[in-house]
Amino acid sequence: MPQRWTVTPTNPILNPFMAMVIGMLPMAIEPSQNAPLGRAVIGGLLFATCATLFLVPTLFSLVHGSDAKQSAAPSPVATLVGPT
Repeated sequence: MPQRWTVTPTNPILNPFMAMVIGMLPMAIEPSQNAPLGRAVIGGLLFATCATLFLVPTLFSLVHGSDAKQSAAPSPVATLVGPT
């Protein structure tokens, strides 16, 4: 059976986030002068990922409402290709 996607495919968003967090963990955990930088990078990534997954779609749906799905405007591809 084929895999069903959610409304927002999360793999392209979560994979780089997890790779970067895993890469920054040693720097954030060790007691050195660079530890605050590692923690700040991880916190920024966490905020940006949450904003991408939750805040931006919520604000978009609030601003555009139900008109986003029922738009009668032609797609950009149809505009470039022209009438068939």
